[in-house]
Amino acid sequence: MMSDRDFANYSDLFDLMISLVELPDLMIYIRSSIPTLVNHIGKRGREFEKSIRIDYLTGLNNRYEAG
Repeated sequence: MMSDRDFANYSDLFDLMISLVELPDLMIYIRSSIPTLVNHIGKRGREFEKSIRIDYLTGLNNRYEAG
């Protein structure tokens, strides 16, 4: 678990980075279901991707849909 101090540092860094990056003029979003995403991750065979949690993928999908 991250300490409050570490979280504040990361949060401040994130806010600074966001303030320096311009929004894109165009963003292409390819919609995909969670089972399809999990299938593609499995096919790629990247060890670090295999540990991505389903609730994380669901949250990402929800954020993209809201945006």
